[in-house]
Amino acid sequence: MTKDNIGIAALLETNEGLYDNSGFRTASDCPKQHILAVNAHMHWDPEFSDVKLIQTVMLCHEVKRFCEEANQSFRPGGRTNQPTECHKMPIVLCGDFNSLPDSGVVEFLRNGKVSSTHCDFKEIKYNKSLSAFGLGLRSNGTMQDPKLVSHPFKLNSCYDDTNYHLLKYSNNTYEFKGIIDYIFHSRTQLKCLGVLGGIDEGWFKQHNIVGCPHPHVPSDHIPVVTEFQLFPPGYQKSQGQGNFGTNHPHPYSLLFNQGVPQMPPQGRFPPTTGGNRPGSANSITHSPINIPNGGSGGQMGMMGGIPMNNRR
Repeated sequence: MTKDNIGIAALLETNEGLYDNSGFRTASDCPKQHILAVNAHMHWDPEFSDVKLIQTVMLCHEVKRFCEEANQSFRPGGRTNQPTECHKMPIVLCGDFNSLPDSGVVEFLRNGKVSSTHCDFKEIKYNKSLSAFGLGLRSNGTMQDPKLVSHPFKLNSCYDDTNYHLLKYSNNTYEFKGIIDYIFHSRTQLKCLGVLGGIDEGWFKQHNIVGCPHPHVPSDHIPVVTEFQLFPPGYQKSQGQGNFGTNHPHPYSLLFNQGVPQMPPQGRFPPTTGGNRPGSANSITHSPINIPNGGSGGQMGMMGGIPMNNRR
């Protein structure tokens, strides 16, 4: 796994008093909240699917360790020897995973587990090596299922089955076009309000662009962008506490300004009021749209995206 790849993580902290006017009845109990933002770049070669999958397992192991240390450090009363529930920390996991939607990497991240006999492991017995990462262990140190490799985070993909039609590919080269860039987020603490669609296919045809990089498109990666709503600790959607997620004054929409006059704006995918996502073609637009900077009910938006990268 000694490839030239990297992952970075940043622990963010909300401003004190963020939820004071939210209507959340226990806002005083959570003056600040931590969010972990992670970005990574996995090995590029399609022939090394096992390397990509193991790198992703290693990444989740490090994210788990990071969460545990952060939870211990910021726990009221200081560090304790009690186990921490790292899955309760809001996480945004972004990356160029160089893996298609049906890959073992995406299955592992989205489902929280993958079989140790998955075809992406190429029939190589990695069980002993994977057990060193401590993923999928019970509290007594025994494996939950020796045939599974798992992680503790409950993640959703911002670009899921309901809106993949907006982004046919995130990587556009002369030899390859496909989705390999992703934004995952915690299911319970974060809500995806909207995503950015792809660049108009007609524009590529009009300018005879068959692949990138290009003078007007400096990267072979298409930017993927989302906007989140953050919920306070302990918030239960079913209890209807406060106005979170239920009182959008307008549908949330996204626009990415490329800074290239010749390029059309990318499409957007806003949910309707209440969070229902339209599936019709009119959910795509190429007209300039402003990004709302919040709304009533103490809502807070958070942007997450993949930096443009000239390497696949």
